[in-house]
Amino acid sequence: MKISDVILNRNMKNPFFICLLWAIGCNIVFSSARNQRPISDNRFNKKILEYINEMRRDPKSFYDKYLEDYIRQKKSRFTDKYIRSLKKTMYESPSLPLFETNSQLEKTALLQMNYLARYGGNKLTHEQGSISFADRMKNAGLHCLAENLYATDNPDALEVVLDLLIDQNVPSLGHRHNLMNPVYTRIGLVNKTFPEGRTLVVMDFGCKK
Repeated sequence: MKISDVILNRNMKNPFFICLLWAIGCNIVFSSARNQRPISDNRFNKKILEYINEMRRDPKSFYDKYLEDYIRQKKSRFTDKYIRSLKKTMYESPSLPLFETNSQLEKTALLQMNYLARYGGNKLTHEQGSISFADRMKNAGLHCLAENLYATDNPDALEVVLDLLIDQNVPSLGHRHNLMNPVYTRIGLVNKTFPEGRTLVVMDFGCKK
């Protein structure tokens, strides 16, 4: 088991997110989640996936099209270190395999969203009480997996992708690596907006068996 990048920023002035990477193999019974719909039924999730795949199709063009202006508009939020590294990475990256939706990953994401919903979006964790992230994925029978959690008070599909790519204040750049890792070709994506307006997104990434 390999675990890295457990990071949480509780400053609600900006979006906050958490990332944890892991790889293993194994099997589980999933419960369904009320009020969260799989990606095939959710417009916001579809839009996020469209932007992710647009980026993977041509990282350099995506940077030029979206990130230059976004960084300029939000420059107080980002530091040169993260901006420079992102531009270098995206300019040097080849075209990446596009993500395909995966029902098993949707189930793992839905199950985690159900757990996080108990806390109204105020808690971000890959655990489910006493069930560790490793045990979640071990029981799911997944041979490799990465997970990003993202929360914001101002949901915008493009901003979700741009913020995770910039990965400000995440030294390991785990969210960026998840989105740009050619090994990951499957995705499960869900979101929920809570009564006070906060939106939480769960992304689970997997490999082709």
